Amino acid sequence: MNDTPKSASTVRYEAEAKASAYSMLSQNPDMQPEAIARHYVCHATAALNLLRMIEMKHQTGGSPDLDQAIQLITDQIKTNHLYSFGIELEWPIETLKP
Repeated sequence: MNDTPKSASTVRYEAEAKASAYSMLSQNPDMQPEAIARHYVCHATAALNLLRMIEMKHQTGGSPDLDQAIQLITDQIKTNHLYSFGIELEWPIETLKP
């Protein structure tokens, strides 16, 4: 996981992108099926490659380059999910605490 804090401008940009996508899709339900289809078709190959890299890491123990590639693809899919749907794919550690 990338522990580098985001800049204020990045945080604002992501918030605006999230609000824009979420607003558009919530106000235009007829656009939702196409948005979902386009998003997942675009990410099918990336997700398959990500899974292959994860399996390779399990088999070989991984390497810094492999770990970096896994994180890069994971971050890209998360970012695109935010921009496509206005929904973040995040599971903060603090939510696991009782």
